[in-house]
Amino acid sequence: ADYTSIDTIASPGFPNNYNNYDNKTVLVFSSTSCPVCLTFKSFSIEEDWDHLYFLTTEWKTIQQLTGHTVPSNFLHSTPFYIHFLSDESTTDKGFQMSFCSNGKLIA
Repeated sequence: ADYTSIDTIASPGFPNNYNNYDNKTVLVFSSTSCPVCLTFKSFSIEEDWDHLYFLTTEWKTIQQLTGHTVPSNFLHSTPFYIHFLSDESTTDKGFQMSFCSNGKLIA
């Protein structure tokens, strides 16, 4: 799907728990040269087993997140991927973040 006015990004099912074996990737890019800022509103995923990744378009890790501490803002030039991956047991509420830029998300 192509979204032109998204203001939040969330884990599958948020605010309810995400599922086991969730595997979701979103491509983030800006229609301007401005970087994208993501501000976390909520973050609670199974520590050390479920992960949220920020990746380059070559799939190299920019940042990897796990656990229950709300991360600081993420500011990065685009394009980049957001990739969420959960394992086969123990789910949690997940995450929600606001998206600030003149940009698009492609799921």
